[in-house]
Amino acid sequence: MLNRHNLELAKLAPKDTSRYTFNGIHVSPERTIVTDGHYLVTVALQDSKSEDFPATEGIEPTDSFPPFILPTDAALDVAKSIPKRAINPIYHSVAIGAKSSVNGTVVMAVPDLDNPRVFQPRKIDGQYPNVDQVIPKREDAKFTISFDLELLSKLTGHLAKMADGKNHEAVFTFTGAESPVRIDLQTTDSQDVVAVLMPVKL
Repeated sequence: MLNRHNLELAKLAPKDTSRYTFNGIHVSPERTIVTDGHYLVTVALQDSKSEDFPATEGIEPTDSFPPFILPTDAALDVAKSIPKRAINPIYHSVAIGAKSSVNGTVVMAVPDLDNPRVFQPRKIDGQYPNVDQVIPKREDAKFTISFDLELLSKLTGHLAKMADGKNHEAVFTFTGAESPVRIDLQTTDSQDVVAVLMPVKL
């Protein structure tokens, strides 16, 4: 079953693209995926089973369903309806219905003790790209580096405001698994900027 992390990937989906299949998230029994052709993110589905989902009128939950593309707006709408506070983790889940292939729609349900909700958004027709062809294999890595995401976000967010050009380009230089990364860029006033981020010791 899905949860908020799976559905909120839609926030990363492009809003204006000629490839309409990118205007949503790809949902399969294993994971959800979002990409704009330049970046992609996958999030594995949680371990909860459909048999544990509370009985809800209008849906027959299943763990086995054909992959589909869920529109961005629909994904975020369902995500907003997930209860933020619940003692039982199953109430943070979203079930997929066994009859999701009917009329090009998908049946999804969010449990709630007071107000369970069933959604039937239309799926996006089309072939989603095979992302496994572009995801680097961890076993092929020359080395790996761990960074604190909050520090990385803070640093790159500030650098992006300084960077010259529409693409906000920067050059990342890696010299070793335990060495800091060097980041080079130019400001809008053609000033050279060098930033350094220390890795997290594993």
